[in-house]
Amino acid sequence: MKADSIYVNGRVYTVNPDRQWAEAIAVCDNYILKVGKDEEIEALADVNTTRIDLKGKMVVPGFIDAHCHPISAAFFNTGLILDFEDLMDPMMTKIRAYVQEHPEDEFYFGRGFRENNILEMESPKRVLDEICPDKPFYLVGAGCHSAWCNSKALEIAGIDASTEDPDPGIQYYEREEDGTPNGSLIEADSMMAVLNALDPFTEEDVIREMKNISSKYNAAGVTAVQDGGAWGDMAYKGRKILRQMLDEKEYDLRVETCEFVTAKSDYPGVVDRIREGNALYNDDYLRVGFLKVLDDGIYESLTCSMLEPYLDGSNCETLITTEQLENVFLETAKAGFDMAVHNIGDKTARDVLLGAKAVREAGFDDARIVSIHSIKIHDDDYQMFKDYNVIANSSPQWCLASPYKASVIGPERASKTFMLKTLKGLAPAVSFGSDHPADEFGHEPLKGIEMGITRQLFDHPDMPVLVPLTERMTVREMIEGYTIDAAYQMRMEDKIGSIEDGKYADFAVLDQNLFEIDPHDIHKVDVLMTVFDGRIVYKA
Repeated sequence: MKADSIYVNGRVYTVNPDRQWAEAIAVCDNYILKVGKDEEIEALADVNTTRIDLKGKMVVPGFIDAHCHPISAAFFNTGLILDFEDLMDPMMTKIRAYVQEHPEDEFYFGRGFRENNILEMESPKRVLDEICPDKPFYLVGAGCHSAWCNSKALEIAGIDASTEDPDPGIQYYEREEDGTPNGSLIEADSMMAVLNALDPFTEEDVIREMKNISSKYNAAGVTAVQDGGAWGDMAYKGRKILRQMLDEKEYDLRVETCEFVTAKSDYPGVVDRIREGNALYNDDYLRVGFLKVLDDGIYESLTCSMLEPYLDGSNCETLITTEQLENVFLETAKAGFDMAVHNIGDKTARDVLLGAKAVREAGFDDARIVSIHSIKIHDDDYQMFKDYNVIANSSPQWCLASPYKASVIGPERASKTFMLKTLKGLAPAVSFGSDHPADEFGHEPLKGIEMGITRQLFDHPDMPVLVPLTERMTVREMIEGYTIDAAYQMRMEDKIGSIEDGKYADFAVLDQNLFEIDPHDIHKVDVLMTVFDGRIVYKA
């Protein structure tokens, strides 16, 4: 059999421990025909074969973003995009400018504000009312765990002082002294109550943003993503759009997505919904394959569930109880699906591990259980990753010293976060994702690889290092987290995640060898080319 295309004269890092480096790749249709030396691959070419000279550049398997929200992002990216790093004054300047530049809009939607900014406001809705009193204005926070709206938005949604909180203390409306919602919406149910009433999204806008997301991921060397869930109808509308775009080759990413539990009301019947989704979408391009539970929140809104309270004495409960999580884990495993849980607080992390224990003790050894983010784990609980075969997923772009985190949980607890090296020695896989659109510092894996190694914000070598230094990862470990370990999480390790004969032809060409440069320069490395399913989908 002859190759359709060959890529020769390269430094191919295969991520295959039996043969880590090669020189060339032969591609036939959408799969890798052979990996090997230049002369071996040249022998597979004929007059119809396209020959690409890699000119000594590094080739890696297509990166995999093992935790992100590309379907939600296609909706959330349709309006004003704020910068997580903006403090109050620059944030407000951008909001005012957006309204002035779009006078014809019937409503204003956007995302990306720093959640703790609005904690400083006496009445968040009135701040937006001063800019836009007569049209609804709605902003999703950078972490996508809270929203900020004006009085008009609350009015349209019919939310006032008499409206009960969806889940008091967990998902709720911040209130003014008289009980009136103040425009700060905490967690999914309260956020969606307003957003669903506004319905600010058009299919045309969503398709445009889906194309943009696919293109920018390809430009970063990414060829597959695991979608950690979309809110409400976004999931079902988004899947239909994705299916059509994938079939028409207008979307160049493999996507595994899930059924998303964001509220207690989502919990009943969720396994049946996974079955229904899997019956519709179950191939190597789009699959509904797992349960995702959003079991706590984020530090910025003090909604992580902690074993010990925050410094101000407060705490937050998990979305569902330990027993309920164990039960839904068992039901999901029995149905043959995998499960993942967003956990940022150490109480929530412990619940995930106890749920895994219940699954393993019930004899479901094949279920893949993922601890999403894995930021704060109690010292006593790490061994359970090994004992109960739990995949540790994390977001290296957040792997930096955080004065804010230290201010709410204390310096000692904050210093024991993102223990990636410890997890690498225990978990069956340690995978990495950006959490886009809640990515804050960027979705690009090269930034994450640098930050996992340095434990500093990329491009800031003088910034304080997140201790302990012993938790710094190696280049090899970080690449594995964005390739073969992420593929394992998606149950696709036999098809993607490494450059091997017979796997899909998903790979990226980099302008520098990551093993040969200063780790602080990794974010500067350019992706020269991305190949997805045998096709060149990005070229610098």
